[in-house]
Amino acid sequence: MPPCHIALVGDSDVSRWPPELFPSPPSSAWSVVRNGLPGACLEEITGLVAKIVADIAMESNDKGQNERKKNPLMMLVMCAGENDIGQGYSIDKIIRSFERVLDECFAFDMTMSKLILFLGPKLEPWLSTDHSSRKQYIKLSKAFQRAIERHKRKGDIFYIDCSLMFCGDSANVPGAITARAKAEERYFLNDGLHLSNEGYTIWKKVIEAEVGKILDASTN
Repeated sequence: MPPCHIALVGDSDVSRWPPELFPSPPSSAWSVVRNGLPGACLEEITGLVAKIVADIAMESNDKGQNERKKNPLMMLVMCAGENDIGQGYSIDKIIRSFERVLDECFAFDMTMSKLILFLGPKLEPWLSTDHSSRKQYIKLSKAFQRAIERHKRKGDIFYIDCSLMFCGDSANVPGAITARAKAEERYFLNDGLHLSNEGYTIWKKVIEAEVGKILDASTN
């Protein structure tokens, strides 16, 4: 099996991710690496990915020619876009940035196979009083999904819809997505913005399950 890497890349949700709650690698052939930048917008993500790709390539070079011949796999777990909303960027502008990120990520180091898992925007406690931003988060989630469906590498991109992931039972009520779902405070820190350990535990489980499904599908 070639060397494989789960690479966590994104904004403060990634930079704050506790290492003990990183997704568990599927086997000993895998490693987990992280490059997060607090406050990062989508246009800054490609630089973070480039750094991880370069680090992994250097590691492979250090291990010698045999390692380079194994065509390593990188599973990019990416999280960004919420800060773009905070900056007041339009949905169209954000999606243009997103499409560039996807193109550039696949273009880095063509000897390395890549899959992308994208964690979409999530409802957070502070959005309960900011209905305009809440609507933008929901619109952005849908726009991300449409952009992926249009992309030439859509078979290698997997969207994880986080919109209602931290809303508990209120996610199941009629009309939840528009107004009724409320993010549960236990999944967030006191700032109502950043995930708590309970929140990261949810992401850990969701990502592990998604990685398992992807790997199972690739072997069938």
